[in-house]
Amino acid sequence: MRSTTLAALLLVAPALALAQDAPAPRPTGTVLRDAIPAQADLVVATPDLPSLLASASKAGLGEAAAWRAAFDAQMKAWGAAPGDPEKFARGAGAFLAAADGEAVIAAMSLKLPGRTGANSRATLFAMRTTRDAKTLTAAFDDLVAGALSLRFEGRRHAEEIGGRPVIALPGNEATLYVAIQDGLVVACDHPLALGLFFRGLAAESKAPPDRPDAKDLLLSVRHGRGESAWEGWILGEEESVTWTTALGAPPTGEPDGDSIVAVASSNSSDMPLMPVPFVPKPPLGATVSQIGITENGGHFTSAIDFRGEPGTACHGGAPRLAWLRAYADGKLALPMPGLDAVVFRDAYASAAKAAGEKASEIIRWKSPEAGRLTGPVGHGPATFLALRTLHDIGHGIVPGDAAPPPVPKPRWDAPLPPPADPKTPLPPAEPKDR
Repeated sequence: MRSTTLAALLLVAPALALAQDAPAPRPTGTVLRDAIPAQADLVVATPDLPSLLASASKAGLGEAAAWRAAFDAQMKAWGAAPGDPEKFARGAGAFLAAADGEAVIAAMSLKLPGRTGANSRATLFAMRTTRDAKTLTAAFDDLVAGALSLRFEGRRHAEEIGGRPVIALPGNEATLYVAIQDGLVVACDHPLALGLFFRGLAAESKAPPDRPDAKDLLLSVRHGRGESAWEGWILGEEESVTWTTALGAPPTGEPDGDSIVAVASSNSSDMPLMPVPFVPKPPLGATVSQIGITENGGHFTSAIDFRGEPGTACHGGAPRLAWLRAYADGKLALPMPGLDAVVFRDAYASAAKAAGEKASEIIRWKSPEAGRLTGPVGHGPATFLALRTLHDIGHGIVPGDAAPPPVPKPRWDAPLPPPADPKTPLPPAEPKDR
């Protein structure tokens, strides 16, 4: 089951802005992340959203005012006629202001009870906040009146899941379930996933609210499960990604100059460090030493070992703002369907102006050991793993699967077939078997 509306409206909304005014003390930690069901194979979590966004601003990803303008423009576009853009933007802005603590989004496949071999896909978003239920409900009411009622057109009603009251908004493709209480908002498009999360939350509520691992943690990401999982962290001033590999340390290489991201690797299979699914074939008769995504969004493999200048050799990396420019130019699939590339242009211009001549500087990643890459905050491998994980959540892609085929756009000018000649005899009917 896919609910990109849920992911886009309730995750991208707070993530698009890089500034918030939040009262203290704020509800930070890993309570929500630890309550995510074990079935989750795509997870992006931050113990402290305002601190994460502040670190992105500090890393040179654009001024807060530019991102806030992009946020407002996108919200009004989503609430456009026949919706109410001002009311929708007001509700989204209220949720943005309320996103002052821990936040998490996850996707998972669930086995439907009583149906052999049947699986369903679920998306879940949760955030802790200093706001009370009355304030949060008013913001949600504006979202529903502004645009959500057009996407979830069924009768709004109350239900109970996992012993907690929830608001249900039925739609053609899915039902949106939203739980709102003092300090907490949870939204999900699958009742079983929501019930499992509530069970985990009940267990986590007995644990200490401040975990030692959350002290310097800004972001944690997981793409996949078990042996195939890629995990990433932004911790302090460094980003790190780890995965299980039978290969030795990757060859050192200099990222291609016209790439968005490149990784030195002898394996051309998909690596979720690429912001979109990676599906190229290796060069015939050659050994792959580098894979990556170009500035035009194309996939490439290279049989040349780019050693780089002495002392600069690395195991991968990315030009400082190439990915953001590719989003703004519409050359790279955006993390969530329905996002407008135009809203990224001012944000990119703000970041590029601040970076000056360093806007295209290659940020090099190191590999201290096989199956691990590190880089600086805001430009390292965990940032790219997060972009890819958000992309796969938003596009309904299961880790290890290929991207779903694109839906062809309708053609309103397509001509009708010529009318049949009534004098043309019909073909004889096929004789029935006796």
